[in-house]
Amino acid sequence: MILLFAFGGVSLKIADYYGERASKIISFISACVSALIFSLLMSHNSISSSIILGIILGVLFSGKVNQLNLFFGLVMTLTIAFMLNFQLPILWLLSIVTLFSFIDELIHDRYSSKRFFANFFLLRPFLKMSFLFIASLSLIEVNYILGFFCFDLSYDLTSFLLNRYVTKHK
Repeated sequence: MILLFAFGGVSLKIADYYGERASKIISFISACVSALIFSLLMSHNSISSSIILGIILGVLFSGKVNQLNLFFGLVMTLTIAFMLNFQLPILWLLSIVTLFSFIDELIHDRYSSKRFFANFFLLRPFLKMSFLFIASLSLIEVNYILGFFCFDLSYDLTSFLLNRYVTKHK
């Protein structure tokens, strides 16, 4: 399950990255892979469903589903999740993940290019801090905390590698 979270982060970043650039085939293929992974996680149990759906809702509410491949992936995710017996999320966890995902996306866009805040807000810290808080209270099992951090780390690492690769091969 932790690997699914990690691969979900990789596939989502690839879909987002290539959706913003010219390679539409890669962006749609990776959106499909991401949709399948997210659907499996949303059908696994209520905790993973809360985490994934919360991230999706936070990003959706912030206006970040702004490319055709991401919208397609969102529709596929929901369709497949319901076909696989979507698990109802836990309301308090869904609310926390949605809220802090939304805040991170808004603040990232607004402040990550500002000199003073650039490094801090580039990391989208608020959702990470909320998971550290949840972990400190032992509100969910450790494997879901690790799953979230694997998702987040793989997303950021994929972004770094893609940006480095493209810069090197221009």
